[in-house]
Amino acid sequence: MGQKEKLQKKLDFILEKLRFWRNIIFAVISSVVGIVFAVNQGKIELTNTLIIINIFGFLILLFSLNRLTSLTQEFNIYLDKLGEEE
Repeated sequence: MGQKEKLQKKLDFILEKLRFWRNIIFAVISSVVGIVFAVNQGKIELTNTLIIINIFGFLILLFSLNRLTSLTQEFNIYLDKLGEEE
């Protein structure tokens, strides 16, 4: 397997990771917005548990955004290397 194929395989792997973290971000945003909307509409009562869940949701969101940013930078580096190989 040549260098070009190895780089392409690594790019595909990074793309799968990017898709995973995007899905995590969408899930966390959906759950936090859903909880905030339900509290706002009076469907559920705001408790300490919900506040803690939302805080953890925001922390997970920040971690996910950080991971997505680092994977995007890694993807760009490998994409540049692949461009140099061609």
